[in-house]
Amino acid sequence: MSIVDRPPIYIAFLLRCWLEESSWRYSLEEVGTGKRHAFATLDEFFSYMLTRSILPQNGTDTPDEKTDELGLESEAKKQLR
Repeated sequence: MSIVDRPPIYIAFLLRCWLEESSWRYSLEEVGTGKRHAFATLDEFFSYMLTRSILPQNGTDTPDEKTDELGLESEAKKQLR
């Protein structure tokens, strides 16, 4: 299948930001699935978003698998699962 024949990749997120004690926290909820991702720091959030923008190399890895492979699984994300 050529790139022209593929449907566009589209993911909608609801971003939540809140102040917890003296630190900002962030969460994303995938609108289509309801799956939630939590981040204790802005760096974790941006790292996750960066990995979501990397297309799978072999067609079998999902963006979440790429995140885990790169060691970007945060404690906050694990708690939401």
